[in-house]
Amino acid sequence: MAFTKGSSRLWGLGLGLVMAAAVSTASTAQEVIRIGAPLPLTGPLSPEGVKQQRGYNLWAKAANTKGGITAGGKTYKVEIVYVDYESNTPRAVQSAERLITSDKVNFLFSPFGSGAAKAASSVSERYRIPTIAATASSVEVYDQGYKYLFGTFTPNDTLTNPLADIVSKAGQNVKTIAIYARNDLFPRAIAKEMEKSAKARGIEVVSFDEYAIGTMDHASALTLMLQRKPEALGRRLGKSTGWILKAKLRRAHVAMIAGAEYRAVDDAGLHYVVDGAPHVLDVDHVILCAGQEPERGLYDDLVALGAPARLIGGADVAAELDALRAIGQATHLAVAI
Repeated sequence: MAFTKGSSRLWGLGLGLVMAAAVSTASTAQEVIRIGAPLPLTGPLSPEGVKQQRGYNLWAKAANTKGGITAGGKTYKVEIVYVDYESNTPRAVQSAERLITSDKVNFLFSPFGSGAAKAASSVSERYRIPTIAATASSVEVYDQGYKYLFGTFTPNDTLTNPLADIVSKAGQNVKTIAIYARNDLFPRAIAKEMEKSAKARGIEVVSFDEYAIGTMDHASALTLMLQRKPEALGRRLGKSTGWILKAKLRRAHVAMIAGAEYRAVDDAGLHYVVDGAPHVLDVDHVILCAGQEPERGLYDDLVALGAPARLIGGADVAAELDALRAIGQATHLAVAI
């Protein structure tokens, strides 16, 4: 992340305003303002975390060189306290609380990205610690009604609308696009906003896929995107496989819905959209078919939290395109639960 002179002034102005509003957080007897900065300095997000740390250090050095920050008629030196949360969002939340309760920081810089920023914001709000979200632009971060959370970015559509304009006006007669986003709040939010921007310009989104944090090999996902079309379930299966599997599903009274976009799972059930119309399935169990790349991230997180979870199909073992094996596992799991 690059910081220009202009953005440095924005940081100084933003923090100065927050300090002026909450100067009581730091006693007038203090000469140092301690700012907590939980960052992903190791793990998959570490390249971004390290760049962010360099930016913070650059700002702190510039502020202290000028004598510090003045608020409430007193000038304070800046000290930044870092904690590495290892690219793990639950640890980011824990790190924010540790910085507040153990390191006694007066302010916080939020963790990297919208997902971790939103998760940690509940902690700073509970302790009434002013927090600047320097890398969070998703609306979902700021629609919580929090009083101690401050953002520096513009909304996501200020990024996706110009990008969609570039695609639609490129002179290449672009009719379809595929969207591929990291499975985290900000990338997902940007991807959803890009989907809206594209559709508003008559561009069809034929594929919308996500990948886990830390994924390095995207070859198979890109291959699937190139092959995918918004069509009926099983249309491109071979005759023997497709007919057999769809016949079994019909006999079991399974409703097959094509072109569904999944939005949320909550106490009301599974929320999804088809052709722009919202629907809710009143279910108490959801079986996630995650494709043909093994993905254990969600499963491992759920197990770590003590939540009951099972891993089946291609999300568990993706050695081959074995639909019968996956359906068999899903059937046994459905019977078990």
